[in-house]
Amino acid sequence: MSIVIPLVAIIALVIIHELGHFFAAKLVGVKVLEFSVGFPPRILSTNFRGTKFSFGALLLGGFVKLKGDGAEADDTSKDSLSGTTTGRKLIILIAGVVMNLLAAWFLFAMLFTRGVSLPAESLPQKLRAEFQTNAPTLSFFEVAPDSPADLANVPTKKKVTQVVVQDNIVANPTQEMFGQIVQIGAPLAISFEGVDEPVTLTPVMSDGKYRVGVVLLEDIHVKENFIRAVGDSFSYTAFLTKETFMGFVHAVVNVVTPDEPGVSTAGDASVSGPIGIVRILGNTLAEGFSLFLVLVAIISINLAVLNILPLPILDGGRILVVLFEAARGKKISTNAQAILNGIGMLIILALAVVGVINDLRK
Repeated sequence: MSIVIPLVAIIALVIIHELGHFFAAKLVGVKVLEFSVGFPPRILSTNFRGTKFSFGALLLGGFVKLKGDGAEADDTSKDSLSGTTTGRKLIILIAGVVMNLLAAWFLFAMLFTRGVSLPAESLPQKLRAEFQTNAPTLSFFEVAPDSPADLANVPTKKKVTQVVVQDNIVANPTQEMFGQIVQIGAPLAISFEGVDEPVTLTPVMSDGKYRVGVVLLEDIHVKENFIRAVGDSFSYTAFLTKETFMGFVHAVVNVVTPDEPGVSTAGDASVSGPIGIVRILGNTLAEGFSLFLVLVAIISINLAVLNILPLPILDGGRILVVLFEAARGKKISTNAQAILNGIGMLIILALAVVGVINDLRK
């Protein structure tokens, strides 16, 4: 079950993306020849009202095949992609990205109304200030090997309820407060929710600062009425979209101009493939359905940003081709289009292979 639900979630995001193209094409009068989840070989297919609906064995995405597209680009009839206007082509191409962003917005609006805990650092400053009155919860997300925290066997992902230092008791410390406490350099007695006995450890000096060897995670509980949730979830979706796009740009820059050895980078080691995504979703599902939905929304945003990148075969690359043809006043030849699509497919397959290799290493 822990694998089935994440797979269904990923397939649902692909269907949502392709439904954007499907409905946009129907809206502007372009005939849809095939709607497919996954790539061939086809496992299932059926025809309904002139459109073939199919399910492919390679669940690396999906596609909507339109009349007058690809090999049929010479078909310039009124109900074909080649025969329609530039504006209508752009509506069809951008619709998948819009649908994924709308899906993320909807999920966050639902979660904000129901109530959900989010990492404080993931919130834009405006929302962080708005929800700061909701008591933040601090936990240890990761523990460094052989660190004071590791040697003391501190639990991870458990709320820190109290810290005692030099006979001073600090209840429910924030991330900033804990950092200040550590810099005192004195032994700490840390109490965790659900743990009977406090954990005692002593910070050590490293690079001019006292450290205990943990990655802190401060969560803020978000819960509000539906009207406010709609607005705030829109702001949150826009913020995460911008951050995700900048993350893709940073990753590409690091691949082209790698950082110095020994410096953490966002290069190919950070690329996750379908195995890793399913595994992460499965692990998140075990920690709670709300957190699982947060990650599904984030993946939907990632899918939108990935598809809008200006790479051949992706929506962003196809949009550039349409704009280039409009500016040039002449269509790109079928051979040139095939070459561009081939290059795009090789890039996508290369990323998929790197992702799978990284997944298998973990």
